[in-house]
Amino acid sequence: AAYRARERLRDDTTGQTKDYTRKAEQPVLFSGIYTPKNAPAWAKDRGALWNAAERAEDEHNRKSRRVAITAQDMDMALMDELTLEQNRRLLQDFIREQFTRHGYAVDANIHGPDRDGDQRNIHAHLLITMRTLNVQGFSPVKRQMDRKELSQWVNHWREAWAKTASR
Repeated sequence: AAYRARERLRDDTTGQTKDYTRKAEQPVLFSGIYTPKNAPAWAKDRGALWNAAERAEDEHNRKSRRVAITAQDMDMALMDELTLEQNRRLLQDFIREQFTRHGYAVDANIHGPDRDGDQRNIHAHLLITMRTLNVQGFSPVKRQMDRKELSQWVNHWREAWAKTASR
């Protein structure tokens, strides 16, 4: 999360601080946290969100810590024909329809192209919580997916992104 947002975040579990504030190969054009309507106010803070997600995973997944997954990472190409604001709204609609309406929090960052790369490479990075979030915090239960089901969801998200972008 710190790397994607080019921020400085502290991991409460390890005590380590990750500082990517000076990383500038790809500028962050937009950064935001999207949460379900009934999420607690602290969930809008990137550090609080991911530290809580890690705590929930440790607390509710004691048997399989070594295979615990806190978030799903998704990279998405955006359209260079659109303005930054149009791309942000497009991304926001997709996030709302696919994730926050279903109880998941999303950490979204829009990056510009590399200085020396293709200047049309405007893209977004999404970190989606694996547990739903409500006023009490993260759910003790999370959806378990095998490779086949995850592949089906990825195909669903691709189709949903195509429909949202076409709209």
